[in-house]
Amino acid sequence: MKRYREISPSGILVLLLSSFGGIIGMNLNFPILWFPSFVFIFYFLPFITYFYREWNISARHYVSSSIVTLGDFFYLKIILKNVNRRKIRFILDMKNTDHIILVKGWSFKKMTLFPGESNSCSFIFAVSKRGIHKIQSFSVIRSDPLGLYRDVIEFSEPISIQVIPARPQIRLDKKQKQEVRHTLVGQYAYRRKGQGDEFFSLNDYQRGDEPRKIYWKKSAHLGKLISKEFEDEIVFRLFVAVDTSYTMRSRKLEYSLTSLLELAEMCSYTHDTFGFITFADHPNRYLKPTTSPRLYEKVSRLIYDLNSHDEPARFDTILPYIFSLKGTRSVLVILSDSEGVLEDKLKAIVKLSKFGHHLIFCELRADKFGISDSKINPYNLDTYEKLTNLQLIHDKVSENYRIREARIRQLLEEVRGTYIQIGSYSDNLMLLIKHEIAQIQPLLSPVMLK
Repeated sequence: MKRYREISPSGILVLLLSSFGGIIGMNLNFPILWFPSFVFIFYFLPFITYFYREWNISARHYVSSSIVTLGDFFYLKIILKNVNRRKIRFILDMKNTDHIILVKGWSFKKMTLFPGESNSCSFIFAVSKRGIHKIQSFSVIRSDPLGLYRDVIEFSEPISIQVIPARPQIRLDKKQKQEVRHTLVGQYAYRRKGQGDEFFSLNDYQRGDEPRKIYWKKSAHLGKLISKEFEDEIVFRLFVAVDTSYTMRSRKLEYSLTSLLELAEMCSYTHDTFGFITFADHPNRYLKPTTSPRLYEKVSRLIYDLNSHDEPARFDTILPYIFSLKGTRSVLVILSDSEGVLEDKLKAIVKLSKFGHHLIFCELRADKFGISDSKINPYNLDTYEKLTNLQLIHDKVSENYRIREARIRQLLEEVRGTYIQIGSYSDNLMLLIKHEIAQIQPLLSPVMLK
């Protein structure tokens, strides 16, 4: 808490005019010019005397949540108490950053507190950008009626808010997420012998088998000991690679991070293994495949401040991370586009397919996300809006995308991967994956792992 006093610009002007008037009046013997000086002195003297008396305010604040989803609201409540023996009239003034928007409340509010009285003020805020933002200090201000002199108590401790990517526009409930998971499991999960509760098969009894696993009824029928084998819970692994290069700026990156969080949330509900990597010319964020009920929180802490880079994407830089999944069988989801150096992306897809994972390449069509080809438009929303009326450019861009899309589709068919095109920010990636997977036959036979 900090206290200071200040004279407003209008107060400084009045002070200068009254001072010059008094000096000129005394030197030129014009008593009428002394009048502003006397008015100024008799106006301020009572207020200055009053301001130096007891003047203190205690304050507490409560925030609904320190982690906010982009586009959602959070609440701030401030409780003020007059700890003096006199009534106090003051103004509560709030200072916000550019990206924190006051939705309901006041930027300043006049209040009166009697001795020992408490009062509260509630505010609702929205945030327009991901990252860590701070609500700057709020101040309690006393001022004279003309606003020439101010006595300020500033509560200087800022309130930090962590803003994570937005929720999808089409929000899936837990049951729908499980349906998406079951669709993927039916194609890409595997069964393995283990210590689970699900029956796997019958085999001849071997030395070392637990007696409780002997199937006595079958053993009596066959005249030899038969033991039951069980399987572990069906295992499903999902790994997501997110392109954060210069071609993925603006809404494409926001869509990718939103989808990444939703996929992590699905795996936390279903207790599956999830991991991800983000990359441009080199990997920048990585989560080793893991199983946790708090996957959503883990991923959000890693990506809340992630921005696109100025470098092109280099898919070959993530190959060592994908290679580390060797010995497991995963679904590898790639969130990228067909822009930049397409040949490098095609070569990387071929290499990634050799690791034995099933590839799902999700192309975000830039011309449908409000940004256009880099040769024409430097990925600026304002620039794109200026170009929307140029039909010639639009036709050229569309034709360019059709050619690139055809090449990616053809390659994915050769490596038995899946192609998904995302044409709108309102599309839900999980529903698109479910629809595409349901259209194809099982691509890989179940694998037995040791």
